[in-house]
Amino acid sequence: MEAYLQATPYFDYQNPLIEQLSRQVSGANDREKAVSIYYLVRDGIKYNPYTLKDGLGSLKASYCLEHHQAFCIPKSA
Repeated sequence: MEAYLQATPYFDYQNPLIEQLSRQVSGANDREKAVSIYYLVRDGIKYNPYTLKDGLGSLKASYCLEHHQAFCIPKSA
């Protein structure tokens, strides 16, 4: 599983905005934490399918938090 949890150019969880969001995750177990993450992303980042026009940078997880909008792929990152 560790291989799938490594940072990549698009899964850039070391970004300070990602770290700040991760501190908002709540829950006593993995399921509760996953639900908390779901709601943080769903409610905190507007869905906008037209953000891809900004190029490959718009696929990054941090892009979502910098612009408060993205489409499904970067939102899932």
